[in-house]
Amino acid sequence: MENNQIVITESSMETSIKNITDRAMKSKVFNAVENADASVGESLNQEIDMIHWIKDWTEQLNEETGELETVPLWIIIDKDWKAYATSSKVVGRAMKRLIAMYGDEDLEKEPLKIKFMQEGTGKNKFNTLKLV
Repeated sequence: MENNQIVITESSMETSIKNITDRAMKSKVFNAVENADASVGESLNQEIDMIHWIKDWTEQLNEETGELETVPLWIIIDKDWKAYATSSKVVGRAMKRLIAMYGDEDLEKEPLKIKFMQEGTGKNKFNTLKLV
């Protein structure tokens, strides 16, 4: 017998967005997380003006073990509210560093210009980002 039960857990979403109280902003955040416009992998070598970030969680299949793992899902939002999604560990590490360095700045007033990159070769390719 198949178990089709859905388990909903509490979200531990983190974000740079300070005021998520009005309905319009709640809708923007929801849509960014649920319906990102592009993946980071689809946006390589593209420069964007980042104004916000969201860190949520998702389940991803571990290709080595075949088991589902809960991993961070980063949503990077540009000045036009286009959302870019990634679960890349390397991009996640870069985002943590950006947050540590620029976390208290108002990026809506002065966005961070970033560029998504791919490094490595063969099976060792990975996505990253850099400031431009």
